[in-house]
Amino acid sequence: MYFAYSLEYQNILGLRFYARLRSEWTELMIHAAIRMKMPGQKLREALEILRSFSERTRVQPGCISSRIYRDVNEKHVIMIEEHWMTQEDLERHLCSDEYLNMLVVVEMSDERPEITFSTFQHSAGVETIEKARN
Repeated sequence: MYFAYSLEYQNILGLRFYARLRSEWTELMIHAAIRMKMPGQKLREALEILRSFSERTRVQPGCISSRIYRDVNEKHVIMIEEHWMTQEDLERHLCSDEYLNMLVVVEMSDERPEITFSTFQHSAGVETIEKARN
């Protein structure tokens, strides 16, 4: 299980903005995630780099969210998760000078990181739970 460093889920205005964006999507949304196991002596440095990286990523055109998570069962495992409005937005991000900071952290990991890029067109929230339970 992961817990978020970000307070985005607790930010009501942020949730309203996220819901508005979600309703305006006309193509597939992109989900990007990198899960890494860091050496103990590099964990603090990695988190500092990722926090700064994530904050700057959130304000980039097309970025819906950028969050950092830690695994509660494996204390040296961290994950960064991003959502992008379009493939072009993601590719611009991947080619940016800023993304080099992410690659520095990836190089610091103990094991080969798990890197995934997924697309999806539909996303639902609490209404799915309510519908299933009624």
